[in-house]
Amino acid sequence: MVEFQKSSYVDSEEISQMLERCIAKLSSYSNKLIMLRYNNNLTGAKLAQVLNKKVKSVYVALSRTHHALRECMRKQITFTED
Repeated sequence: MVEFQKSSYVDSEEISQMLERCIAKLSSYSNKLIMLRYNNNLTGAKLAQVLNKKVKSVYVALSRTHHALRECMRKQITFTED
């Protein structure tokens, strides 16, 4: 169990489902970044090489993608608390 604000609990299965929904909302490029980064365990440098992008561009895109996922998760968790 994971504890969030106001002593509400969300179990790991529910968190996984929320994350899957959030990933599905990403653009195809952001989705690809996340899949390559975490499913294939690629570093930022390796991602840049595979995608033929600059390393800095990959890190900026990953940062924006992480932010989008964080906001999506926050909204879903807030929604489940109501």
